[in-house]
Amino acid sequence: MLGLGISVPQSVLTSKLLEWPFLLFLLVSIMVLLFYQPIRELLGRGDIRIKWGEEKEIQIKDLSRNIDKEIDPIAADVDQLKKDLQDVRAHVFQPAPIGAAADEAAPHTAGEASPQDDAWRIMQNAILASQYKWRKVSTLASLAGMSEDQAVGILRAQDAVMLGKNKEGFPIATLKSKISRDV
Repeated sequence: MLGLGISVPQSVLTSKLLEWPFLLFLLVSIMVLLFYQPIRELLGRGDIRIKWGEEKEIQIKDLSRNIDKEIDPIAADVDQLKKDLQDVRAHVFQPAPIGAAADEAAPHTAGEASPQDDAWRIMQNAILASQYKWRKVSTLASLAGMSEDQAVGILRAQDAVMLGKNKEGFPIATLKSKISRDV
């Protein structure tokens, strides 16, 4: 009988005290009481070191100061990659070479170049400049700055294009001239 006038059987009270949440609370409480001072001293000094690799280590107190030093080279690499990507896009977006693919380079519609014609030229140049016969349509769409569905529509409208699917089932495209050169 508890002080509130509620009667609780001894077995129920014992089983509740032996369940894992209470035991975990009890264990953590004991650990905090026993090791409070050493933990406080360790964290207060700030000399916790994290080591990785051969000679890489950092103290927790230096983390905020050194994080900028560690990120700066990565940021420089990202900036260089952006510049390189712009150079590659400038190379890929050049007009198609005169010669074997000249008939493919001409837009199929007369008059001024529409956004679809520009997108076709970009995708065509990407296929021609690639070391691979086939290119993923998602990649071509990304280069042309449009959705994959829009790119498929533009590619389907071109007589010089062959469409297919790769092993994973993603749509791929190539120029018929790239296939006929290898046969």
